Formats: sequence, C-alpha cells, structure tokens
Amino acid sequence: MYYHIINREEYKGKIVLNHCDYVIRYYTKKQIRNLYPNKNYKVVGEIGNTSGSKINSAYTTEDKVTDVFCKGSYNRILDQSVGFAEIEDNIYLAIVKNVFIIRFLILMIMLIILVAVIYYIQ
Repeated sequence: MYYHIINREEYKGKIVLNHCDYVIRYYTKKQIRNLYPNKNYKVVGEIGNTSGSKINSAYTTEDKVTDVFCKGSYNRILDQSVGFAEIEDNIYLAIVKNVFIIRFLILMIMLIILVAVIYYIQ
C-alpha cells in the first residue's frame, strides 16, 4: 500500500528532500494546532531527511516516490518534526527536517557569549 500526499492550497510549509529534487508542501505545526485544537488527528509515519525503518512509500503530487519511516524514528538531536502532510482525512505524515546546523550555531553563539562574559569579569 502506498500513501498519496494530498496537495492543499493552504499549506504554508515546504521542504526539498535531499535524496530527490522535488518539493513537498505541508501544514506547519502552528496550522495543525489551529486545525485540531483537540489533537484529534493521527500521524502514521515520517518523511524527510531521516533514517530508520522504512515502512512504506508515498507518492507526491508530481507522482514522485519517497520513503516513509516509522513514527519517532528520527534523531532528536539532529532532526526535528516541522509539520505534517495530509494523506487522508485526519491522517498525516510528519515532515522531518535536519536542524543540526542551526542548533550548532546557537551553541557556538552561547559559548562565545560565555567566554566573553568570563573574559570581561576577570
């Protein structure tokens, strides 16, 4: 069984997958919170820049195929779920994006500030 990602006009997020050259559009986390304040939706897997146990495949709107991984299989230090792509009514695939560089830069800025504070205190 393959999943088919539904393309909606109201999607605000988009991601270009590393292993292919096409864009997948998705609901952002903020949009999902507004659409489902009671969290009555289901996430059945993840797509994006992740690795883990492949459970299925998904077709995009351009009939391109991408792998679907087990829910919760991404590395929480390197990756983050940024949104959700709809495959059926109230059923979604989580979109996973690599955020290592951003987190690394924040850590480096904090380290520079800490070193500067220690230097000026002495």
